[in-house]
Amino acid sequence: MIQAANDARAEADHETLTAVPQLTVEVHTINEAQTAILKQLQGASA
Repeated sequence: MIQAANDARAEADHETLTAVPQLTVEVHTINEAQTAILKQLQGASA
């Protein structure tokens, strides 16, 4: 029973750790888009 819980925890940790790089890429892409929009807005208000 303890081994099954450890296996489940390890699987969940693995899924989380493999998702982090993709999430980082997505956050970076969103940040770049937001930066571009803010620059456009700053130019429009000048």
